Amino acid sequence: MEDISLNTGTSRTALYYYFKSKEDILKAIILETREKLMRRLKKNMKSVKNKKKFFLLLVDTVHWLAKNEKEALTIILRLKLKDSESNLPKLKDFMKHIEKKIISEIISMMNDKNLEISEKDMTLIFDYLTGLSFFIMIGMPERFLNVMNESFLKEFERF
Repeated sequence: MEDISLNTGTSRTALYYYFKSKEDILKAIILETREKLMRRLKKNMKSVKNKKKFFLLLVDTVHWLAKNEKEALTIILRLKLKDSESNLPKLKDFMKHIEKKIISEIISMMNDKNLEISEKDMTLIFDYLTGLSFFIMIGMPERFLNVMNESFLKEFERF
């Protein structure tokens, strides 16, 4: 908590007033990012007419998150990449729960548009988007990202 206090310019007393632990701070970051992700998807879902447009909306949303929520996304990706060695096992379970909730909500959004997709396929897409967000964050050139997206889109259209 001391490192967080120093990096944010917030007193430790203030941090402990709002959060019991570092794990609680990380959970709050994860939940806030999830809310922003889902709000953006729901807002832009009106224009989606087919699976291709839906996939492009997901990719656009990942780009938006990487641009507008860079710090939060960096924290989430670091936690995800370190999850096998995490000393916060409850946080690892919490992240898995949130991922499943996001996947379930996205499937529901697709079903509302009569765009059926299985949980297995949506999980695969979610994993792809997680990887895509990592590549965006490390600054992979746009042309490579476009090739990745086009290749994945061809597979996605078969779902």
